[in-house]
Amino acid sequence: MINPGEPDMAEDMPSTRAHSLAPYFNILLGCGFIALALFQYFGLPVLLLRGDFWWALTLIPIVLLTPTYWSVIHEAFHGVFSPNRTLNDLFGRVLGILFGSPFSLLRFGHLTHHGSNRTELDRTEIFDAASGNRGLSAAVFYLRLTFGLYAAEVASVFLFLLPRRILERIASAALAGTDRHAKRVREQVSSQMLSRHKLREIRTDCLAIILIFGLSFAAYSELWWVLAIALLGRGALISFLDNAYHYGTRLDDPHAAYNLRLPRVGAALMLYFNLHRTHHRNPGLPWYGLPHAFNAAGDSYDGDLLATSLQQLRGPVYLNEWRPREDSNLRPPD
Repeated sequence: MINPGEPDMAEDMPSTRAHSLAPYFNILLGCGFIALALFQYFGLPVLLLRGDFWWALTLIPIVLLTPTYWSVIHEAFHGVFSPNRTLNDLFGRVLGILFGSPFSLLRFGHLTHHGSNRTELDRTEIFDAASGNRGLSAAVFYLRLTFGLYAAEVASVFLFLLPRRILERIASAALAGTDRHAKRVREQVSSQMLSRHKLREIRTDCLAIILIFGLSFAAYSELWWVLAIALLGRGALISFLDNAYHYGTRLDDPHAAYNLRLPRVGAALMLYFNLHRTHHRNPGLPWYGLPHAFNAAGDSYDGDLLATSLQQLRGPVYLNEWRPREDSNLRPPD
């Protein structure tokens, strides 16, 4: 019997026709989220909210669709939103701006995650108790878990308006480790993200974000707090789910991640992002190919998405007190 949300072996792979239509479906999704964002930022406060405050409740489903929104942008990160590179990056940039952070920065961070997963550079729940204060490490961990990740993404909007020489110093300080991954990313930041062309693109997106969000808060006027709460909800969802797929998995393994069970509708809404280990093993595979890859590899689920995500509330994992078991790629630490 197939559990709810598990890919059906009889429906392993979409038909050839479905494959050919998928890029058009992605464009519809992209346009849909652009329309929702414009409604949230301008349509709601200008046309509806002042007439009847109950329209504010329409922000709830918009916030709850944040994981789907992120999954659509994620397709553009890997260049599989559209086979047309120009269209792929155009939608990525527009969706990133409306999300609140430049697409190029989000993409660089995500692709760096794929290359450095579970290394010293990218294991956010791991701390060395011998080298720092436990209270401070717990504060850092829970801040990032509850909202800090999205806050950092939004803060980058203002950070990248600083002079290039200051950005180079910040990057050098943030990536000061001698680990080969830190050295590689430091070089990539300097040669790619801080190149004249890329910096111009990022700053253009930053100014667009400041303009759009500034005008939106002005449109909400004295009801600005309604928009603020919606953005807090977005940030909380993104921050809480970000490392749920990796919390407590084996270290120094770029493929270490959980495949987490969801009801079928939920899995489809997340564009099968819950098949996260499958994605790490096949990062160039579009969302509609993940169920087939999951089945073809004879892979399994490691738990439910909600239950596994909540296990992060246990707090930081300290290196000097915990060592991953052989099967820790499948289960969080006890």
